[in-house]
Amino acid sequence: MRRVLGSGSPRRRELLAVLGLEPAEIRAPDIDEDPLKGERPRPYCARITREKAAALTAGEGEVI
Repeated sequence: MRRVLGSGSPRRRELLAVLGLEPAEIRAPDIDEDPLKGERPRPYCARITREKAAALTAGEGEVI
């Protein structure tokens, strides 16, 4: 299984390294990460996660 980090954030890569995981590739999704007007933190995080997942496609044998 090939691991793909679906974020361009250096911090995400650091967090994976703490767990002993190294992504084979980094693919940063091209989405607008600005919060919506009045959007609270928890719904913001859930929305961004869904949008990032929808913006990236895993190839055969890959997990994002």
